[in-house]
Amino acid sequence: MGLRLIPAFLFLIANFVLGVSAQAADTNTTSIARVGCSWVPNDRNTTSLLQSCVITLLSCTWTVIHLNIPAPHESRFSFFKRKLKWTVLTLIAPEITCSIALRQWEESRAIVEEMKRRGVEWTLTHGFYATMGGYVLHHEGFKIPLLPSEIILLLDDLDQAPPFQLPPIKAIDIEDRSKASGFAKVFTLTQITWLVAQCIVRGAKHLPISELEVATIAFATCTIIANCFWWSKPLDVRMTTAVRYDGILPASLSSLASKGWKDRKSLQRVKMTTRIIRRGSRRSMFFNLVLPLFLFSTAFSVVHLVAWDFDFATPRERCLWRTCSLIATLAPIIIAGSLQVASIWDTGVATDRSQKTIAAPEFAVLVILCYFLSILAYVVARVVLIFLVFYCLRSMPVGIYSSIPWLEFMPHV
Repeated sequence: MGLRLIPAFLFLIANFVLGVSAQAADTNTTSIARVGCSWVPNDRNTTSLLQSCVITLLSCTWTVIHLNIPAPHESRFSFFKRKLKWTVLTLIAPEITCSIALRQWEESRAIVEEMKRRGVEWTLTHGFYATMGGYVLHHEGFKIPLLPSEIILLLDDLDQAPPFQLPPIKAIDIEDRSKASGFAKVFTLTQITWLVAQCIVRGAKHLPISELEVATIAFATCTIIANCFWWSKPLDVRMTTAVRYDGILPASLSSLASKGWKDRKSLQRVKMTTRIIRRGSRRSMFFNLVLPLFLFSTAFSVVHLVAWDFDFATPRERCLWRTCSLIATLAPIIIAGSLQVASIWDTGVATDRSQKTIAAPEFAVLVILCYFLSILAYVVARVVLIFLVFYCLRSMPVGIYSSIPWLEFMPHV
């Protein structure tokens, strides 16, 4: 269901790009009268502009975060702090959240397919529930959150007596444990739709659009992509399903039975990462983990290129925006390429050490230098773009505060 929303959102973004491009084509730097921050009560002023964009950003990031099930001893305040930490991380680097959502979606699909091969009909909600630590094994006084791979291991262990069985649980029962707020999701979607519609209409009417609105839509793009991957994942679930078993555990599990929940939770995070890697060694690691992360980074940054021909206060600001937008768009591709080249070169060294014709040390140094310089350039470009988004508010085209009356009737904050 969640992934079906992507074409509709891409259609909105395409219209946004076309509309903004039409608006930008008619403007030239310093060719239009300018105005500073406007605090005059009106349908559209600096306060309303900041308010709508900030509320959209916060609602997008807060509602998109789907945390795994906390340990039994974790308080509500600790859970809140953990969610706040991930919200801040999403505001800083939304591509990381997108990458994690994609990885967990792939992991959940994999466990669902494995269970279907064993005659157990699971939905994607079951898969997410298993990967987020929903099944807890109770054995000889210990509680062990089971990894998906360990659920499969226990089901396949035919030497057990009695045989291992998972307690039946319906998808609707898992969803009942979810704290998903329909109002919060509808509010976020309505706010994003209003913001995108406003930019499209303003572009069609050749009215200026602020860099802050463009940056907000870039963030919204990433959070909606993450939300599509997490659509079937229960939100803020705190209850687990007890799996009681009194038989003899496999050696790989019995050695972990005495470990605490915290150690087990950290191991779960590691195994969720390595499962995909082991599926196809380095090639699988690159295409399943590295490449998606940098593609999401590029998708986030490319939206900033929409403001290529916006009317900036000075030619220097326009040049800085263009340069940083290009760097932020291209740097992830260069970083990913450097990692792939380094991986291929390292594999060649490992498989054929007898030949000395493999890449020269100078080439290796060049790849490493390209990698670290691209990371540095990307971080600097992102920081500069964030600075420019707010700095440009000091001097905007005079039409920036011209409102479109009928858009004010659309629900928004």
